[in-house]
Amino acid sequence: MKNQPLHANKHNPSISSSSSSSNLSKKPSYRFGSFEPVQEDTNLAPKTDSLQTITSFINSIFSAVTPKSLSPSNKKSTGKHTKAFITLFLIFLAFIYNLFQNILVFVLGKNKNTVKQKQRKSDQMSHNRISGLKVEKMDIIVITTMIVGAATFIFRKFIFGSKDNSSSISQKTLKNSNNSQNVSGSSKSAIDVERNIAEQMKLKNKNVVLAFGSQTGTAEDLAKRVSRELQQDFGARTMVIDPEDFEIETLSRIQPNSILVLLMSTTGEGEPTDNMTGWYDKLIGIDNLHSVDFSEAEMIEFEEPEPNEFESDPDYTFDYDNPLANLHFAAFGLGNTTYEHFNSHVKQVSKRLQSLGATLVGEIGLGDDDMDIDEDFENWEAANLPLIGKHIGSTPQSDEDAVTGYHPDTIITEVHEKVDDQKLSLIGSLRPPNNLEVDENSKPKVDAKNPWESTVLDAWQLCSDDNERQIIHMEIDLSEAGIEYTTGDHLCVYPTNYESQVDLLLKLFNLKSDQLITIAPNPGSSSPLLASTILSTYGAALRHYLDIITPIPRDTIKQVLMRQVKSEVAIEYLKSLMEDRELYNKVVVETTMTPGELIESIIALEQKSMVPEEQKMTLDFSMLTDLLPRLAPRFYSISSSNLVSPNKLSITVVVLRYKSTNNIDRFGIASNYLGEITNILNKVDVSGMPGEPSYKIRNVNISEDEKKTVKIPIYVQKAIFRLPSKPKTPVIMVGPGTGIAPFRGFVQERAYLVKQGKEVGPTILFFGNRHETKDFLYKDEMKELFDVLGSQNEESKLFTAFSRDQEQKIYVQHRILENAKSIYELLMNRGAYFYICGDGKFMVKDVEKALVQVISEQGGMSSEAANAWLSDFRKSDKYQEDVWH
Repeated sequence: MKNQPLHANKHNPSISSSSSSSNLSKKPSYRFGSFEPVQEDTNLAPKTDSLQTITSFINSIFSAVTPKSLSPSNKKSTGKHTKAFITLFLIFLAFIYNLFQNILVFVLGKNKNTVKQKQRKSDQMSHNRISGLKVEKMDIIVITTMIVGAATFIFRKFIFGSKDNSSSISQKTLKNSNNSQNVSGSSKSAIDVERNIAEQMKLKNKNVVLAFGSQTGTAEDLAKRVSRELQQDFGARTMVIDPEDFEIETLSRIQPNSILVLLMSTTGEGEPTDNMTGWYDKLIGIDNLHSVDFSEAEMIEFEEPEPNEFESDPDYTFDYDNPLANLHFAAFGLGNTTYEHFNSHVKQVSKRLQSLGATLVGEIGLGDDDMDIDEDFENWEAANLPLIGKHIGSTPQSDEDAVTGYHPDTIITEVHEKVDDQKLSLIGSLRPPNNLEVDENSKPKVDAKNPWESTVLDAWQLCSDDNERQIIHMEIDLSEAGIEYTTGDHLCVYPTNYESQVDLLLKLFNLKSDQLITIAPNPGSSSPLLASTILSTYGAALRHYLDIITPIPRDTIKQVLMRQVKSEVAIEYLKSLMEDRELYNKVVVETTMTPGELIESIIALEQKSMVPEEQKMTLDFSMLTDLLPRLAPRFYSISSSNLVSPNKLSITVVVLRYKSTNNIDRFGIASNYLGEITNILNKVDVSGMPGEPSYKIRNVNISEDEKKTVKIPIYVQKAIFRLPSKPKTPVIMVGPGTGIAPFRGFVQERAYLVKQGKEVGPTILFFGNRHETKDFLYKDEMKELFDVLGSQNEESKLFTAFSRDQEQKIYVQHRILENAKSIYELLMNRGAYFYICGDGKFMVKDVEKALVQVISEQGGMSSEAANAWLSDFRKSDKYQEDVWH
């Protein structure tokens, strides 16, 4: 239900305020912000009576044949194999019994008709029938073999095991035995205490653990916000963790009166975030992203709690079929309804946890970034945090009783002694120092936590000077770190903040930009996610580590900023923003007010009201580390082919600039950063020009011939946006504007294959922009590449649509309709792949409408049937999107 108004379900009476025992067998619940049910789960449907009878019978046999002295751990490892063997044996026994009956009938029949049989011809005697069925003796052998073989195949996972779990567990135990601390029992020795969630909760006396699946930092920020809310309003003892740093096998030992809270983003085609891949692979498997039946999923070797380990439930008995029966969890997802698999990540993980016995507390929240994800999140918090508090034995506290102690996530210390030059050179680097050196025989680890500072080889403007927008092409070296990519992947770039906002915060906090500081994790914090102490300066921290541009959410105003003010005028001002969403949207969201500008408005208000010095807002730099999220990487579709240029890649970037509602210049953080680097490489000086942001760029080097080079922190994210494995498969690509980026790589690759003598199928690209003479991106190159493709296959064509070159605007969807016959033929009869890249809010919807019209008119279908076809087509591998909003 993509188009339902946000307010339509804000006070849905189905939202439960009862206990945490709600589960999937009850009435469906609905996400905040739509009418989509989220608790339907056919996998958890009750078993039929006959199946229960069979299962009970098998269990009774299992109990009878299992020695009473068998230990629980041995029973766990052999139970499922023994039950499977019993099941297989019963099937085989039933078949043998039926076969014996048929042979008996045959033998008796043969004795009665001996005289008649002697009179028959020899060829008739060789085809005896069994019980009236036309089955020869050889058929009996074949059927018996097939049935036994099929049964063995069906139960192969239980008889032979798809993985040698006992071996892998033994090796893991051996590997970690030297590092384990304070462990007893075989189950605990396998996992290091530092990676054990339950052990860490016990050591730190926590009753709420929040785990985030975050690609760009948003879910991580939400986890910290929920943590502060639970801590301040419910007295909860919270701990925020990155799932990548902990083992999922330890969830089974979390106390029943504690709770796990999941904050998870969905990426790509319903995939988990990079830091959740380990957990997701064990829970569900990346190859089964959209499975609704977990019966074939590999069972995780969860840790078995020690006897009497659960203080709130000393009689707890570990259930090997439901190993997470002790676990209670709540969940909120971040997604977008314009994607086919809306919030698939949080839905799948939640269903899988419940199938393993876990209990969902409250409702799954499904945030929709296409509408207002912050409002969805706030409504989920309002409905579910009281239930979480109730589960851990806490109730909402009054303002007087609320936790007033403030514990920032980091400890900031100014450094005044001399620091060696090598350490100084690392200031502003996002890569951990211990990973900077590269072994000649191995590649360095490069990922979101370990970006590589790669050299920008070249960059230039793709549009004419008088074009409304600046669009740049940038080429980046990969050879230094040996980074590999595949055509269709994404490049992730960590940007730098522009100086006007950096200077504003330095001025407000009365700080020197070059003052050396250490940023250390605060042991008393609920979310000490900083792994180690960082040497930096105030200026570098604001430029490279903190997001100083994104407006402050309402709950963060309450949790952090409100704690810093004392004057009545400041308290009333912040309360009005916290409690009045319409006012908050008008003052903060619509103007894209930066954190510095909000703090500046409070200071100005206190000065205007002549607030005494001792009553003015307290400004401490450590407060900013909580108030501001970490600066997140920006994702760009790679616009080159790894077959053509394996040692370098390119990206295509539109430089974002606009005016806010209060007529203030606003700049896209990463795109203007890359635009400034383009200026540096082309020796264009725009400093001091009106409307131009200024930057302090790291790693600018000048060679002997005075050529400048710049290094930027990057990593490559793998994507599923891929060309067909068979080059002969037709492809249809729709990429207006910078949506052409991945298709430049696709076209490069298919033209390269043609030059290599390979047979390549029809390659069709629909590209559009505003003006042919101003922003026809890669014009000459595209024409050359399609000449190569067309020389082998005349169906390979480039179709263009320039919206503002004529009175009536023409877009890519119009070109699709003009070529309806060939599009229909390729899709319906020749198995073409269909790709879309670009604006997901408007363009994708218009293209899909055109596609439905093509299928309906060319195929003689009703619009309903054509829409149903598109829905099924979107779920297939032949339809792929790489879109943004």
